[in-house]
Order: sequence, then structure tokens, then C-alpha cells
Amino acid sequence: MWVNNPTINEFQNKIMKGLLFYLMILLSAGQMAFSQSTITGKLVDEYSLPIPHATVMIENTTKGAITDFDGIFNIEASEGDVLVISCVGFEKTRVTVGSKENYEITLKESVSQLDQIVVVGYGSKKKSSITGSVATVKAEELTQAPTTTTTELLAGRVPGLITKQTTGVPGDDATSINIRGFGNALILVDGLQTPMDRVDPNDIETISVLKDASAAVYGSRAGNGVVLITTKRGKIGKPQISFHNNTSFQQPTQSRTYVDSWDYATLVRESDLNGGGALDDTYTSGDVQKFKSGNDPSYVNQDWNDAVFKKWTPMVQHNLNITGGTEKVKYFTSIGLLDQEGAFKSGDLNFSRYNVRSNIDVQLNDKLSFGVDLSYRRENRDSPGTDLSSMYQMLKTAQPVYSAFLPDTDRAAYSGFGTRSPYAATKKDFAGFDDDVREYLIGKVQLKYQFDFGLSAKVVFNYES
Repeated sequence: MWVNNPTINEFQNKIMKGLLFYLMILLSAGQMAFSQSTITGKLVDEYSLPIPHATVMIENTTKGAITDFDGIFNIEASEGDVLVISCVGFEKTRVTVGSKENYEITLKESVSQLDQIVVVGYGSKKKSSITGSVATVKAEELTQAPTTTTTELLAGRVPGLITKQTTGVPGDDATSINIRGFGNALILVDGLQTPMDRVDPNDIETISVLKDASAAVYGSRAGNGVVLITTKRGKIGKPQISFHNNTSFQQPTQSRTYVDSWDYATLVRESDLNGGGALDDTYTSGDVQKFKSGNDPSYVNQDWNDAVFKKWTPMVQHNLNITGGTEKVKYFTSIGLLDQEGAFKSGDLNFSRYNVRSNIDVQLNDKLSFGVDLSYRRENRDSPGTDLSSMYQMLKTAQPVYSAFLPDTDRAAYSGFGTRSPYAATKKDFAGFDDDVREYLIGKVQLKYQFDFGLSAKVVFNYES
């Protein structure tokens, strides 16, 4: 009840002002207490793995934090503030702070940013921060073209890298690699010096080519550049099974063109005449016509190149792999098969390869991890006993007036020069055989300890046979 009295009114006004003053103090104290609340969060990827070294900033301020090795961060923030989270390889994410104080935030991988990450001698770096010359080939690019060896995959894909293939023989068609013409490059597969053609392309995650001073960490061996191959590894999640199949056909890129039998007979007639003999010493004009008409089985027109080589040869590749794991154990296992036929019509030049790879990573505790990599490869080469250079020499001197085949298949046909028979040189029944079986086993055991101050120590044992 209010009374219209000046003294009482003044007293009431003083009371109201006092109440408002204390109310403002309480609201300010509450606001201050609220603004100083600590927000705790954990950043993980799509496989629930922690993301260390990510940046967490409050939008439009300079206040921020960095996630630790376990992906955890702490920051003073108020309700309604927006946290801007960024990390190399992941999309930038914004999270509005609510009433709760604990958050688990999942970041999505960014394909565009991942393209900027390359493997170098001292780890993985963002491409824009590297001053040296480094080129990278991703896994999806490696299986676009069917090849028998991994070395062929880099042809035309990396600037400054020169590949040279000296033979197309199945199983021996690997190319030599040199960078900028300085000689053969150093090849490292998961940190071990290993021939590049012993790795199945389906097992490769990335290939990095170090061309200049960026390779100096490997010492004098890297004087001609380094090719770093990183194989695929397991990821947290349910087992994922992938099957890759490819069937392709190959053909000789270039072959000799031979004269027809009647043209050959005409040239022999001219040679006899120029040599001081008679024009009809070896072949008469009637013989030339018989060769040309093709009605007489004794007068053939044999294309020896066609008799020896197929026009197309098949190549089949299969690969089955499985990957998965938990926070403690991750695995990747791959089984591959390649079957490549040779270009000989005899069917006695073939190559087959079987390969198995298993990469296992075990997290023993927060600081200690253990890894085992095993790779097995078996190569079968079946070929006739005659070396290819001798066979090609026979082919050069084979005359088109003689048939490449006889009615008696147990006998080799005469080609017109000595005892040479190009087709017989490609057949094991006549030339003997040179069958070769090679097996390779590579093992790697790794023990790694992570210290609290950001450094790690690693011990690696490897075996190769």
C-alpha cells in the first residue's frame, strides 16, 4: 500500500533502487560465472579415432585451443558461442555451445584437402608447405590401367620421371625408373628398400616421388631421387571385403612386314641374273605365277610372322582384400592372382603370379603399439629353351616360299636357311624348356613408443628372402 507522503515516497524509492542494484549485481555475477564455464570436447574421425593437433577457435575471437594426442580439448566459452574446428585433411566444422559442458564431435574427411597431403622422408606434410619437388599418385589412379608390374603404372603420371621398358616378355617386362635422367631411383616400400615390381598395385595406398633435396634424409642412396610406396592398412570398423577383376588383351605394337612369295621369287631371279647366272636358275617365270595364283600347294605364300605370333593375348588379374579392425587391432589382408599369356602361337610362353599381403597393427596401450607386415609372392615363368634373340634372328632369315608347318607335326619345318625354324624355336617339344619358379618372402616387425612430449621411438626388424 502506497501512501502519498513525500518522506515515505523517498524511502520507498531508496528501497527500490537498492533492490535493483543488488539484482544487477546478481545478474552480473551469474553472467560472469556462466562466461567462465569450461567446455570439454573430444574430436574423432568417421572411424571413432581421436584427431590430435586440431585447432578449436571461438568464432570472431582470438580465443582457442589445440587438441591433445587423444583428441581432447578444453576451452572457456559461453552458451551461444560458436566453436570453429579445423584440421588438415578434414572439413571445417562449426558447433554452437549449448547448456552441456562435454561434447564429442565427429569430423568428416575432406577429399580436396587430402589431395594436398603428401608422404615425404620425415613424415606426412601439407603440399603447400613443402619447398621441394614432390609428386604423388593416389590409389584410385593405380588400378585404372591393367599392368603386370607396378613400375609401369608411373609411366606418364609423374613429371620428370622417366620409365624405360626394354622387353615385353611376360614376367620380365618391368621398367627401369629414373628421375630427371640421373639414374635409377631408390625404391622404398613401407620404409624398406624393395623392388617396385614385387608389389601388387591393388595393395598400394599412395606413391610419392621425391625429386630433389626433399630426398636428402635418405642419404647418398637418394642421390637419384626416391620413390616412396605406402601400402594399405586396416581401419576401425566392420570387415569390408573388396574384389577387383580385370581382363585385358595385349598385342605387339610393331612387327616386320615381309614380301610375298612371288615378289621374293622375282627378287631371286634378278639376283641370279646380276650375279652372272641365268634368270631362270632358281625360279622361272612360271614359278612366279604359281606362287601368285596360290592354286598349287607346293607353291605357298607363308607369312612367318603370322605363323609365330598371335594377334591378341589375354591377361587376367584378380584381387581379393579384406580390411577392418577395432581400436586395439586393425588389419588389411590381400590375395592377388595374375595370369599373362605370351604372344607365341605355340602357347609355350606364359607367366603367372600369386601374391599375399597382410598388414596388422596392434595398440598395446596408450603409448606402445606393435605392427607386423608380411608379404609373399610366387612367380611362375614358362618359356621354350631358345632365347628370344635367336628366335628373332631365325625369323629375319625365314623365306616366304616355305611352309611353316608340315603334315607330320613331330617334325620342324625348314625355313630356307640352315636348320632354322622360327615356329619350332618357340615350341618346347622342339626347343626344350626353361621353366622358372621364384618365391619372395618379406617380413617386417615394428615396435613404436609415443612419449608425452610429442616425440616417438621406433624399432624395426625386417626379413627378406
